[in-house]
Amino acid sequence: MKDSPKLKERFDRSLRELIVRDRNHPCVTIWGLLNEERDTPVFRHAVEALSVVRDLDDTRLVLLSSGRWDNQPAIGSVANPGSREWQHAWGGESPAAKGGPVGDIHVYPGVPQSSGDSHHLRSVGHGTQPVFLSEYGIGSLMNVIDEARRYEQAGAREDLESFRWIRAMARQLEADWKRLGMDQVYAFPEDMLADSQRLHARQRLLGFDLIRANPQLCGFNLTGMLDHGFTGEGLWTFWRRWKPATFEAVADGWAPLRWCLFVNAGAPSPLHAYAGRPLTLEAVLANEDVLRPGEYPVRLRVLGPAGVAWEKRVTVKIPAPADGKLAPLALPVLAESVTLAGPSGPYLFAATMERGGAPEGGRLKFYVTDEKDLPSLKGDVVVWGIEESMRRKCQSWLAARGLTCRPFPAPPSGTPEVILVGDQVPKTAPADQWKDLVRRIARGDSALFLSPAVFQRGENPVGWLPLAKKGRRYDFHDWLYHKECVANRHPVFQGLQGPGILDWDYYGGVIGRHLFDGQDTPDEVIAAAFAAGYGAYYPGSPCPTGCASGVVLGSYRLGAGRFYINSLRILETIGSNPAADRLLVNLIAEARRALPARLGELPAGFEEQLAKLYP
Repeated sequence: MKDSPKLKERFDRSLRELIVRDRNHPCVTIWGLLNEERDTPVFRHAVEALSVVRDLDDTRLVLLSSGRWDNQPAIGSVANPGSREWQHAWGGESPAAKGGPVGDIHVYPGVPQSSGDSHHLRSVGHGTQPVFLSEYGIGSLMNVIDEARRYEQAGAREDLESFRWIRAMARQLEADWKRLGMDQVYAFPEDMLADSQRLHARQRLLGFDLIRANPQLCGFNLTGMLDHGFTGEGLWTFWRRWKPATFEAVADGWAPLRWCLFVNAGAPSPLHAYAGRPLTLEAVLANEDVLRPGEYPVRLRVLGPAGVAWEKRVTVKIPAPADGKLAPLALPVLAESVTLAGPSGPYLFAATMERGGAPEGGRLKFYVTDEKDLPSLKGDVVVWGIEESMRRKCQSWLAARGLTCRPFPAPPSGTPEVILVGDQVPKTAPADQWKDLVRRIARGDSALFLSPAVFQRGENPVGWLPLAKKGRRYDFHDWLYHKECVANRHPVFQGLQGPGILDWDYYGGVIGRHLFDGQDTPDEVIAAAFAAGYGAYYPGSPCPTGCASGVVLGSYRLGAGRFYINSLRILETIGSNPAADRLLVNLIAEARRALPARLGELPAGFEEQLAKLYP
């Protein structure tokens, strides 16, 4: 479909043959011309080709260039049945429009989804005509182990391209799983892949909450139906089986009458909050002409480990639509600030209509942590390379836990210490300070590197990593296709959700986008990340084989001491994210347990080793 003298002829022939072939199929309800096409010659011809469609079929809806990447709002996105003109029915489209939003959009936020992306889904279309969300979704890891075994079960030929591709991903994942020491987490690695599929259904439901709560979204087409293209993006597996809990999630999400519930919407980690701090509860009722105009009694509750923690009754008023108008697709029911006293544990925000209607959904699980449950620590820690305002916040937080901070490179205390290293070191530290730090580790100190950016040396992201085999540190793009971070069985996760996949609802903004890969395997792998069925065809994919793994949190022995590499966003979320706070307390406690009784001497030949480490 590139621009050429044959473009129009080829486009029209293909379009005619498609419509003639399929127009008598009752399952076909919409014709769509192009997908995600910018303002190119083929797009301009698709605009003209509506007449070709109408000459063959005037009974169906026709959509123009899904996603409307052309950004030409003067051209309408939709032709209703019988219309031979593109109509300006959606978004900011109008014949005179020279800019502004078009009415057919694709939204693929990064994950875990930010508060800004969530707000966008709830507010897009406000102030304009309704908007069609023609692509939005979230995938899971592809269960490549199960898929490969189904090929074997079917007696498939081993030279089939799809079989070879999926089996190669399965073998790579199994080898990485074993190499990173994750055998004690799940019964088998395929159980981790199935767990990813269960969590995917949960994220689908949260997406439905955002979409159905927006009365200006007139339609939604989810991504995607099937794990096609050797990816994990579908509701169905590659072998056409529903993913766990997904059928129920879709039935709930598209119910004509449905509750949409939110806790702390707009917070960086909305579904994990501290007790004693205000949080916001919101309830919206999505109603596609199910309830007649009138008043309906509603009861809302928060149920916690100790029983009912909060309760309220309200009345929902369904208005009679004005003449010629449609009733709203969503009605706000509650938006209230609430303070929960605890105790720590899982909570449930629930809504029920006491009379007159039976909405689907209405249950939202979230987590509350009582700050008093954080273990206390005593003594000193050394702090290096944390930005000034963050350092003050970090020191205040550590002081509240019972710790006193000493700066690096102040003289050592004479006994083994824990050193917290932040992300500002590469901007200020000379090589001599790095060498001094490594000497201290070799004599018995433990260094906690709190940011993956700490090892940046010039253009090399791992130039300061104190390993001979430095490997790489890279940014993993998490969106529709994504990795899963998996906690090992380790004391660092004591009092936290785990072992297993780090649930986005619980950890939220703690989960980062960077991985360590290609180094020698850490002496202890505390958390690792895995991807299977990422979408190798996607330009710039971090998974050219469709499969990837890497270290998220791990420790290495160095002489008499240890150091910990980390790509979780602990430093950035300290004091606001309960999971980050507990992780830092546990990491400091674990690093202290690893300290020797006394400082040792540098190993023989250590200075020569150091010179090779940092030439």
